[in-house]
Amino acid sequence: MTLEPINFISKTPLDVWKKNINKDTERIASVAMIRELVKLREGSESDDFNLLSSVLHERFDGADVTFYDLNDCYINQIGCDSLSGDFRKVRDVLKMFATKSF
Repeated sequence: MTLEPINFISKTPLDVWKKNINKDTERIASVAMIRELVKLREGSESDDFNLLSSVLHERFDGADVTFYDLNDCYINQIGCDSLSGDFRKVRDVLKMFATKSF
């Protein structure tokens, strides 16, 4: 019996999120991932890290953050400019998922 090598990872989560960033599920899921990229690249004292942390940890200063507010961070971190027209608050979209029955 021989094992044949396969390419089982044809797409990374980043590729999938970038392709589907117009879906709310990917937008919400990507916030934590982008924050971790910022932390690795710039450290936990950067403005982008603090902004994303405010959203994730429901801090007072993150209550009114929109996806549009995150657009520059997404451009800088993953080259994605798909949030520029979305003025919805991230928390409102997250709350929508929290109240949804699956």
